[in-house]
Formats: sequence, C-alpha cells, structure tokens
Amino acid sequence: MDYVALDLELTSLNIREAKLVALAAVPFDSSTLYLDKSLLMVVGGEHVHEIGNSAIFHGYTVEDLKYVDVEESEALDALINFIGNKIVVVHSTIDIRFLKEKLGSKVKGMRYIDVAQEYVWREQLSRGYTLLKYELAGTALKPDSLARELNVMFASGVLHNPLLDAVNTALVFLKMTKEGKKLKVRKV
Repeated sequence: MDYVALDLELTSLNIREAKLVALAAVPFDSSTLYLDKSLLMVVGGEHVHEIGNSAIFHGYTVEDLKYVDVEESEALDALINFIGNKIVVVHSTIDIRFLKEKLGSKVKGMRYIDVAQEYVWREQLSRGYTLLKYELAGTALKPDSLARELNVMFASGVLHNPLLDAVNTALVFLKMTKEGKKLKVRKV
C-alpha cells in the first residue's frame, strides 16, 4: 500500500478556527483500495458546541457528537500513525493545511497529492485557458463531482461523508494515473 486517500470534515474553512469533526483514510496501491484497512474516526469532546453551520455540509450535529469520547488530538495522532510514510492523496489542500496548522513539525516532510488541483490545472491548460474558469473549479470542488466527471463514481450523497469522499478521491487518483497523467507529489 503506497498511498492513503484522506478526507477531513471540519467545523470551518478557516484553518485557524477549524476543529476536526470526522476523518477517513483509505490505504490503496496502483490497483486496489483496502477498505477493510481504512481508518474512520468521529470526534466529539469539548468543541462539539462549535459545529455551527458546518453541519449543513457534513451532517454531524451537536446531538450526534455529544457522547463521542474521541478528542481531536487523539484522532490526529491516530491519523499520523496510520499514514506512516505513505503518500497522502487529498481532494483539497485545506486538509493538508489543517494538519500543518494543528500538528506542525509532526507533518513536516509529509508527501501529498491534491487531485482536484491537478485536475483543474491540467484541464485548464489542455483547453488553452489562462485564467481559472468557473466550470472547472465547480467540478473540482466536491470529491463526488470530480469522480462523476471522470466516470469513476463509487457513491454519492447529499452530505459530505469522509469515507465516501476518501474512496472517491482514491478512485479519481487511480483514473488519472491510469490515463498516464503524472501527478505532482508535494511536501509539507
């Protein structure tokens, strides 16, 4: 298993204010997703009251989380141990920026690929665009939208589900690499 597809559900898109609500990490290689070895954690604890409007997107409410005993720091430590030295594949660098903000030196040197960013820039260049076009950005904003665009949809839902989003992110990565696209590996 060379890669881990990662999705985080947060209370905010503002990294400095955001708290972790849930995470999913799906290990995979060039041909297989190892769903039975996935990590899925829902976070409760002190910040439950801070969910606010983010519940509109991920569906977790204060009521859902008030009895969950997993703290954010515990979930993040488990995630870092789970990732090990694998390349992290995300749908958005917001997840990487959140990890960097919360974990600092623990993620220094971590390798990652942002499939949405790779898709938007490659499509933009192939179509001769010099400025980011809304239709490309709109397609790439949600993991299930990009998976649908590339005909690799595993599952879709109205709400963001971290496990489904991680699976769709891995499928997008596999489709892009099978098409011969070289995806840029970045470092934190």
